Parts: sequence; structure tokens; C-alpha cells
Amino acid sequence: MTVATCGNYGAAVALATSIAGLRCEICVPEGFKTRRIAEMEAQGATIVRTPGDYEASVEISQARAKQRELYDANPGGSNTPLQLQAYGEIAYEIYDELRDAPALVAVPVSNGTTLAGIYKGFVRLYRRGKTSRVPRMVAGSSSYKNPIVRSFLKKLERCEDLDPAKVHETAINEPLINWHSFDGDVALEAIRQSGGWGANASDRKMLRHARLLLEKEGLNALPASCSGLAVLLERHAREPLAPDRFVVVLTGRR
Repeated sequence: MTVATCGNYGAAVALATSIAGLRCEICVPEGFKTRRIAEMEAQGATIVRTPGDYEASVEISQARAKQRELYDANPGGSNTPLQLQAYGEIAYEIYDELRDAPALVAVPVSNGTTLAGIYKGFVRLYRRGKTSRVPRMVAGSSSYKNPIVRSFLKKLERCEDLDPAKVHETAINEPLINWHSFDGDVALEAIRQSGGWGANASDRKMLRHARLLLEKEGLNALPASCSGLAVLLERHAREPLAPDRFVVVLTGRR
């Protein structure tokens, strides 16, 4: 199988294919500095450095899948229903812990697949009578570098691509940035239908919240994954949220 990644998704795929005994080819933009590459290689994945940005890596991975008859594990297209169902398992795990839906779920967004999948998972639980509500979905991403958040703030009906020339990665925001979100429309729909919101988080804020989690809770979280937490706390400071249960999705790191 083949997939393009900025780091986290590739590490997860490398682990899964290693357990399943499958060969895995992972395309990573040549300019990206993710420390996850060593982790992927340790799981037996073949790393292919590709020119250009993440979106270009996805196109290269898709082309290699077609040419070499490999399974295309990239987001978007025909994979979207399966991937949304898989990410819906996160909603089931939250339900197992709380026995109901929280008031909101804050999620870091890049392609939007994780947020949209969690939302759809809670919709399924609600329709089955398992929960009393569907949580509001909160999207956090790198400042002005994500189409989903940008489109929400501009009140656009569809997720609008950004200008690739104006999107630049840093060592902190690499897992979040893109000029085209492959599941942006379904993520934008999830935010709006749930009554949630999207907002930007700077590298400084993401780092600060990652350090706070480590100091206060002993959680070693990837700074980029703290974008959802950052925008949630920023909103709470400005407009205090009513007491309830809130969930923040984070990605751990070694």
C-alpha cells in the first residue's frame, strides 16, 4: 500500500501494516523535517521523499498506487466513507468513557477527516438512542494556513483552497498546514451542523499548551495537536462556557 503523510498518519499506517505483515510505501515532502520518519522506517516502511508540498505528495502517491497496483490509502475520493467510519471509532471510545456525548469535542484539523469522522460517529450514537445529544465540533489549526478554518471564518458554503504560495510550514505546524483539505467540505459541514466553530492557533500558543500539558498532567503531546485545545481555551477566556464535560483530541509523542 502507499500513502502520503506529514508524519502522524504515516506513523500509524506504518505500524498497522507492520502488524498485518503488509508492505508499506510512504511519500513524505522532501522539505519536511518530521521526526516520525525514523519511527516509520523502524516499522519496516519504505520512505519516498517527494518534491513539493503535501498535496503534491498525495498526487505522487496516488499515481504510484495506480501504476504499481498498490492500495491507495490517501484521504479523499473513494476512501472518504471508509475513513470517516474508522475515525468514528473515536466517538465510540469517548462514549465508552462518559456514557454520553460531551458538550463539545475540540480537534486539530488538517484534511478534516478526523473531525468529520468523530462527528458522524456521534450522530450514529445519537440516532441509536445511546446519547442525549451530539457534541459541538471545534476545529483548531495553524493560523491562516488551513482551508477549513479559513472557510468557516469567511462564512463560505464550501471549503475554499488557499494560495499555495502563501502557505509555509514550520517545525511546529507541519502536521496541520495545507492549501487543500481533502475532506474539507464534510468537516466544514460537521462544524456548522453541530453548532461548533473553527479558529486559528499560532505556533507559540500550540507550544505553550503542549508545555502546560506536560507540566500539569505529564502528557507529552505533539504541539500541533494542541491547536484544538488552544482555540477552546481562548474562546472560554473570552466567552466563558457553561459547566459541562469537554473533550480535546490530542496526539502523543515520544
